[in-house]
Amino acid sequence: MKICYVTHLSKLSGAANSLLDLLDALDFSEYEPFVITNSKGGLVTELEKRGIRYKIVPYAPATNSEEMVKNIGKRVMNSNTLNFLSVKAIEQVLKKEKIDIVHNNSYLSGAGMEAARNLGIPYICHLRDFIWEDHHRTFINKTLMYELLYDADRVIAVSESVRDKFANISRKEIEVIHDGIKTGEYQLPEREILTNKQINIVLVGRVAPGKGQMDAIRAVRIVSKNTDTPVFLHLCGNIGDKKYFNRMRDYIENHRIGYVTIHDFTNDLTQIRGISDIGLTCSKSEALGRVTVENMLSSMLVIGADACGTTEIIRDGENGLLYPAGDYHALADVIMKAINDPENSNKMKAAGYAEAVSYDNREYARKITDVYRSMIR
Repeated sequence: MKICYVTHLSKLSGAANSLLDLLDALDFSEYEPFVITNSKGGLVTELEKRGIRYKIVPYAPATNSEEMVKNIGKRVMNSNTLNFLSVKAIEQVLKKEKIDIVHNNSYLSGAGMEAARNLGIPYICHLRDFIWEDHHRTFINKTLMYELLYDADRVIAVSESVRDKFANISRKEIEVIHDGIKTGEYQLPEREILTNKQINIVLVGRVAPGKGQMDAIRAVRIVSKNTDTPVFLHLCGNIGDKKYFNRMRDYIENHRIGYVTIHDFTNDLTQIRGISDIGLTCSKSEALGRVTVENMLSSMLVIGADACGTTEIIRDGENGLLYPAGDYHALADVIMKAINDPENSNKMKAAGYAEAVSYDNREYARKITDVYRSMIR
């Protein structure tokens, strides 16, 4: 069976990493993967390492941009004429490769689904994002994107929250399949936390308002004033919103905050996570929370905003702690609670560590391939 995966970007985003984790667990004796992406990037590099065939076809993501120049370019690329050409180019690839199923890896693009629909090839629409709530983006052609979701042969959502967002658009029942990850790549030896002379807290994620970096900075500022133990916050992620990044950096400089470190983007966070006690997920609209699971596997206590997909991973007081999304005072209180009760924090950390192993990419691949088989039948 030949499966074509269509990505929305070639950067190593969460969606791209989830695709790679799926490919790494795919049974190549039964499935032949082929990837279509719109440009060269980290994803292409990883595909080449794995010997997985791919084709670069120019097409635009289906959402707008907050940057005026980028937005103009996206709207031009999504114009009827250029989108028609992109779709036709994808159609040629699908026919040449004799594809059985098109798996659209993210609802942030639609050209692959449109090509599959035109050719009568069964296709999957994989919902990984809320679009507006998490990325603050809107569809350039909302009618078309809703039609493509409606016409999809199968629809998969990464969480119940995402499923609920799009349930009234899809004519098919949306299946919830949590992403799987290569747990061994993120799993660090179990260790005691909150026992050293300083406390390290890490927040991993694209620097953008929805990810809540400012909430983390303000909360840690409060915590540092209320504990004798030095507290350090590590922010790791590429810059998604330059204005927000500048505002965040100005806040740190203006308040002379010396305990916040902004790290250059890296795909390997082992060293930072290995010294950290607490992992934060401050996003107000996290579709699922891959980073939360990675933090659990790194033997950290996870603290997350009480919203959307995060609540499907963290059970407050059992395997981590929750706080009201957007309330940095409450976040500070929860961090203080964790610091002041290290015994209970270590129990929750251990429970999270044990559970995170279940997010294994092999089980994820099994569920996805069950969908493939049912589509062909």
